Amino acid sequence: MDDNRFDLLAKSLSSGLSRRSLLRSLAAAVGVAAVGGEQASAAPSGGNGKSKCYGGGSQCTNAKQCCSGSCINRVCAPEISVDPCATMSCDDANPCTTDSCAAGQCKHTPVAAGTVLDTQTAGDCQLLICDGIGNVKALADDSDLPPYDGNMCVETTCSQGSIARNPRMEGTYCGTGGACDGMGNCLPPCYGVMAGTPLPFYLQAEGDCQLLVCDGKGNAITQADDSDLPPADPNPCIVTTCNMGYITAGLLPPNSPCGIDGVCDETGTCHSQGVDPLCINVEAGTPLAPEFQTDGDCRLAVCDGYGNVSWNPDDADIPQYNKPCVIDMCSNGAYTYSKREPGTPCNSFGVDGFCDENGGCSTS
Repeated sequence: MDDNRFDLLAKSLSSGLSRRSLLRSLAAAVGVAAVGGEQASAAPSGGNGKSKCYGGGSQCTNAKQCCSGSCINRVCAPEISVDPCATMSCDDANPCTTDSCAAGQCKHTPVAAGTVLDTQTAGDCQLLICDGIGNVKALADDSDLPPYDGNMCVETTCSQGSIARNPRMEGTYCGTGGACDGMGNCLPPCYGVMAGTPLPFYLQAEGDCQLLVCDGKGNAITQADDSDLPPADPNPCIVTTCNMGYITAGLLPPNSPCGIDGVCDETGTCHSQGVDPLCINVEAGTPLAPEFQTDGDCRLAVCDGYGNVSWNPDDADIPQYNKPCVIDMCSNGAYTYSKREPGTPCNSFGVDGFCDENGGCSTS
């Protein structure tokens, strides 16, 4: 302790100061305090010799005395270092530089020369790159073709980095059968064409029984063409043809050949030709002889007219099961039955009885 501080301490002790004032004088005289085993730092001096604030670890009575602005348990908290770059934006919006920040200073480093920009304008015949010193440079790119402008008689392309539009040669196909005039215009297909001249085949609708021709006034009209036959119908028993410019369809005559060894019927259905010897060349609906019939099956075997055997319903061909309380019958070619009324007299194997509700003959 120097002499000045010692004299100040002596005067304070002899002046009868209060305990609080005495402690302040003692602290000012000594200038240090032991806090948690560490020595507190002295407050920095201002330009006029007065303290501005106390550093971290110094004793304090309020936050204003501390450089950190925080006084905890009468001790100044350490000052927190703040990165000056944390609140700075160094983006210069230049795609040809890499932006960075160090010690509060922005830095813009040029990217390598020839670096292609991510953002390009499609169809402008140019390619944007960086020149290596932080600038954007445009190069000719004749592969960056402009979009189709809708005019078939104008070729849109690139020429040394610029968009070029050149008329196609006269006679080039365009539009609906038209032709280019060599000046970028599409003329209709019948422009300046003699009446009755058919339009090119690629403008005709195949199989519609009509022909597109020019009328001599620059217009296309249709006329009947019965030689422009429509495609064959998927049904081999239906024939399609043309009649005065209209598509018509009709049935082939019955027994006309169709498919593989088949014949057509009167409804336009193709039937496979059968090989049953009982029905070959036999008219449809002809019943087979009795010896080829099945008794009691509710059906009648007949020929279908195409060499096959088919069966028609025969509700008169009733089976006989000989159950006294059951009435056998046929319905639309299928067997069915009904039960007699309960209590109806019946005879089962020579024994008299009565029909029950289950269709049985009860003799008990």
